[in-house]
Amino acid sequence: DEFVGKLKMMRNAADDLGHKDFVIIARTDGVSATEAPETKRGIQLAIDRGLRYMDSGVPDLLWCEFPTAERGPTEQFCSEIRKRFPGA
Repeated sequence: DEFVGKLKMMRNAADDLGHKDFVIIARTDGVSATEAPETKRGIQLAIDRGLRYMDSGVPDLLWCEFPTAERGPTEQFCSEIRKRFPGA
């Protein structure tokens, strides 16, 4: 996955520069990419991406952008991520 590679590069660069407290935030627009074709967006896509990012062990924080303030999708995203990463 291209973005996972970028996350790893960021962590390596921060470590090489001695910035051990550097915070890396992995973001997905899987839900909010309203201009993308339907097959390239949605809550399940965002969850899958978030899990891939967290599986890499790199991000300190995970962010999912939502197009509205509806609680349902946000709660679903958090619930699914926390099944594998309870401390997230």
